Amino acid sequence: MRSLVVAAVLIALAACAVQEGGQNQELDVIAEGYVGVVLEMGEYLEHYVDFYFGPEELRPEPANEDADPPFDELLFRANGLREALAAVDLQRLDPEQVQRHRFLDAHLLAVETKLEMESGASFAFDDEFQRLFGARPPSYDTTFIAAKLKQLDALLAGDGDLGDRYYDYVWRFVIPEERLAVVFQTAIDEAKLRTSPHTDLYDGDLCLLELVTDKPWDAFNSYEGRGNSVVQVNTGYRKQIKSARDAACHECYPGHHVHSSMWEKELYEDRGWVEFSVGATSTPSYLIYEGIAEYAVEAAFPGEEWIEFQRATLFEAAGLDPAEAERYVRAINLYKMIQWSSIIEGSRLYLDGDLDREQAIDFFMTYTLRTRPEAEGMLSAIELYRSYLVNYLFGAQMIRNYINANGGNEDNPGRRWELVREIMSSPVLPSDLLEVGDGNVF
Repeated sequence: MRSLVVAAVLIALAACAVQEGGQNQELDVIAEGYVGVVLEMGEYLEHYVDFYFGPEELRPEPANEDADPPFDELLFRANGLREALAAVDLQRLDPEQVQRHRFLDAHLLAVETKLEMESGASFAFDDEFQRLFGARPPSYDTTFIAAKLKQLDALLAGDGDLGDRYYDYVWRFVIPEERLAVVFQTAIDEAKLRTSPHTDLYDGDLCLLELVTDKPWDAFNSYEGRGNSVVQVNTGYRKQIKSARDAACHECYPGHHVHSSMWEKELYEDRGWVEFSVGATSTPSYLIYEGIAEYAVEAAFPGEEWIEFQRATLFEAAGLDPAEAERYVRAINLYKMIQWSSIIEGSRLYLDGDLDREQAIDFFMTYTLRTRPEAEGMLSAIELYRSYLVNYLFGAQMIRNYINANGGNEDNPGRRWELVREIMSSPVLPSDLLEVGDGNVF
């Protein structure tokens, strides 16, 4: 009964908003309802809410650990909000508000899908990704992956197993523990220096580096609001020099830290759109969010500039021989393509039931050059994160193709930054970015 009352009140408030102030206020009320549902989901689903800097009155009471998650009630509320959204007269909205309407509808569909899945519903892999993230996932068949493996084999020519050769090679570039802080901070400072002229950051902007241990991830950005983040780097794992790039660009500038800051400053504060005060990971925003973060190094260090910065600065700071800087970057970039395309294809085959567990482990050992324990760990991650793992490779290629098709190539860095900023500061959806280019092309 409570769910019926809540949904009825939300829809009634939306109707009142139309009478008192027009369609814009109605969207505001629906957006508040969306935030409320997302925050309550976050009380029961670990890692579902990535950040929140909105009104305190929208925060739910802490979850009762002994109570069953109220997913049916939350689904009913989400359904009611989506019905109210469908009743909005689009003819009375300006183009910006139409885009906001589309954004809310796509995100409410993702919320409904996540709640249905938590209640036992299942979808084919491609349909799950479409409903959650707003796009059809790409397909990278084994022919594609094998071609990339052949390129890596040629780059690291030699005798013996390719996996052994690859890991023997890349683990030459481990940052000594005593130099971790200076290497990571040097990379973050340079990425910020290159990003700041192109984005309107908060006064006192800070992406604070914190070295930690005993975490299940390599690096993680925690956005705390008002242009402040903490990026934690897990020193429990050996750190190659590439980890400094990932922390500096993916987690900080112009990746997650900047993206969250622009949501807060330009969409939440300047426009008053409360739906941008919360990051819900299983939504279309996170195909873009991870895509921008993966693309970030190309924006901050276009062309060969990352290789040059690494050779001239980071290798020296880490006490490594800079002679191999270029080949190292090419090797890790190739392997990233191999790993993520294998994860996408292997996830689809495993989650759709085309591979059993043992076959999936063999697939990942074959195509990602992993040992059996590592392949088992990869499969565990797929079981936990499901189609979310598509977002990294596909998102980056989606962003790259869109920016290149709109004039933001290496010859026009100003236009590239303009497009990055535009994507970060507008209610854009994956479907808007996929209208040009093909997300499945390298």
